[in-house]
Formats: sequence, C-alpha cells, structure tokens
Amino acid sequence: MKRISCCACRSQPLAGGCRCLSGRACDIPAEANVGFLYATDAFAGELPEIFAHFKKRTAVAHWTGTVGTGICGNGREYHDVPAISLLIGSFPEEHFRILPPMTDKRMPSCAPRAPGSHATTTTSVSCTATPREMQVPKLLGELGEALRGGFLVGGLTSSRTSYPQIADGMVEAALSGILFDAEVPIATALTQSCAPFGGKHIVTQCQRNIAIRLDDRPALDVFREEIGEVLARNLMRAAQTIGVALRCAAATQAITWCAISWAWTKTTTCWRSARC
Repeated sequence: MKRISCCACRSQPLAGGCRCLSGRACDIPAEANVGFLYATDAFAGELPEIFAHFKKRTAVAHWTGTVGTGICGNGREYHDVPAISLLIGSFPEEHFRILPPMTDKRMPSCAPRAPGSHATTTTSVSCTATPREMQVPKLLGELGEALRGGFLVGGLTSSRTSYPQIADGMVEAALSGILFDAEVPIATALTQSCAPFGGKHIVTQCQRNIAIRLDDRPALDVFREEIGEVLARNLMRAAQTIGVALRCAAATQAITWCAISWAWTKTTTCWRSARC
C-alpha cells in the first residue's frame, strides 16, 4: 500500500456529512483503488446514497463496509450519533480481492482463494458478518477451510434498523469483506475478549427465552454464586462485565458457544438467549 487517506465526520443531515468528508478527502492519490466506508446506524437507510456519493466523488473502484451502532475514525469514537468514517488506500491489484458475498443460501461455487499467485500465500481477511444469520459460524468455518493459514479479523454489522453491507456494491449478505495476501502487511490488535468460568447448568424452568430456574434453583442465586462475592454486591456492575454462554450442538456435532446477555430487575435476574 503506497498511501492511505482517512477521515471521519459527525454530521446531521446526511448532505452535510458527505460534503464534510468530500472536502477532507480531496487529497486522495490517483492510484487509490480500495475504500473502507462505515457509518453509524443512524445512516443505515441512507448507506446506498452515501456509498454512491463517495464512489463517484473518489473514482475508487473497490469498496467494503457496513453500519454499526458505534464507529471510529481518526482516533475518535462515535456512538448513537450520525457519523461517517472513510478510509481510502492503494494496493497492488494482484494482492487483494473483494470477498464474494456469502449467504446461508449461496456459498460461492469457487472458494475464495488467496489473491496472490501462490497457493500457499498466507491471507488476511477483513470481514463483516450479519448477526441475524444463523449460518455465520458455518460460513466462517468454510471460509477458514478455503483459506488455510489465513488470519480473519472483523466484526458484526450492528443496527437498530437495517443491516446493509458493501462489497463493491450494496449487498445483504451473512458475510462479506476483503482478502489480502501476505504481500500486504496488516497490524491487528485485540480490543475485547471473554473466557469461560464456573460450572455448567441446566435450565429447568423458563418462560420463552427467559431462564427462571437453573438446576432447580432460582437463577439469581446460581448467578450470584458463579460471579463471586464482589460482583454479587453490585449486579448493575456485573451486567457490564459478565455474560452467559449457551452450548449448542450443531449438525456436525461441533459445539458452538453463543454469548447471551442478561437483564436485571429488582425482583429477578433473567438470561435472554441469542439464537444459535
């Protein structure tokens, strides 16, 4: 990559944000050929318009991106406000490839190979997944098999409305992104993670997706014991620190751990399960 241009802007209405970023992106090099475009979900419905504007304004050929409840750009975070973040760079065409949109109904007939000419080339993948698609774990596994030795980074599209993604055009896919070969150095960092602790429990009473009793005991009592005395003193603090995992057996007998969150009231603690 010879050069990148990065800019971010908080703006409402949409036209103001596009003008703001267009002015900041005026120094885009002529050889720029890849754009990363992210917007907060306040602009989820307008993402096609935003994408069309910058594709025309910059003449950049290849694009990837999506929306999120929060985005970052130029060292700042934007949460629950209308904001757009734009990163544009130039890469040798033979060293990257836009990942064909993958869905639970259509897996690309030809597995996405490493962009370079050597089959053993280590590949890095920046991908975006849709949380509504139950097949995302399966598709990630298939992608990993197709790109042995590759390194996947990315995240989930997050929105309170629609879930648009960009893969050279507007798409609605379970998975999309961009692939780089080993000739493109990429720096990554771990920003969040989790680790299991405590024992396994059986939900013995529930109301729809809310656990009432675990192991024939009140769920709140079990939860307090598992998180320990310090966190049990402040359940609101525990809600920001502790999650619950739900073990699901897939058709292949592989085990998938799905994170589920919990909500606390003055009378009870509930685990609200995510679909696996």
